[in-house]
Amino acid sequence: MEAKNGSVLIAKREKLICETLAHLLQINGYQAWICNSEIEITPLLLLHQPIIALIGHDVSQYSSLKLAIELKKQFPAIQFVLFTFLDVHF
Repeated sequence: MEAKNGSVLIAKREKLICETLAHLLQINGYQAWICNSEIEITPLLLLHQPIIALIGHDVSQYSSLKLAIELKKQFPAIQFVLFTFLDVHF
């Protein structure tokens, strides 16, 4: 099936979350690409030129915000969305 809405990169270590998001995107007309580490992101962005890149907090050994800022400089047309988590204690 050809992607009618463009493509999306999902960069996150949790396999189940990646596969679920990719499936939801695909049934809505997007092509989804998955990677699990920071080193895989740039080659996939160059190859597939997605419209959106979803970056998980766990994909980089440093700050995902810093990673997204650097990637945005290199790929200004791509929109970056960061996954984070909230550690709540009751």
